[in-house]
Amino acid sequence: MASSVLRIAMNGITGRMGYRQHLLRSILPIRDAGGVELPDGSRVQVEPILVGRNEAKIRQIAEQHGVEHWTTDADAVIADPSVGEPQSKLSAAKPILGHSKGTE
Repeated sequence: MASSVLRIAMNGITGRMGYRQHLLRSILPIRDAGGVELPDGSRVQVEPILVGRNEAKIRQIAEQHGVEHWTTDADAVIADPSVGEPQSKLSAAKPILGHSKGTE
């Protein structure tokens, strides 16, 4: 069955609620389980994008949890059409966010 990736921008991830409840207890377990199986048998995998003002904190959290994309540029995340829109694994989600100050 087909699978897709849902890129999820997560702002405020350095706070207690954003970090513990949303990232650690929700999104990462879904990611680590291989995504969510839908009723039609297809799967949706989540790909978190960490967003925040403090580059050092965001980078540290991303590295600690194996999150590939992070940024301090909220405008770039908002403008990225691949964020929040399910992408087929066969299509290339453009990696405008990354490891160096949020851009590649």
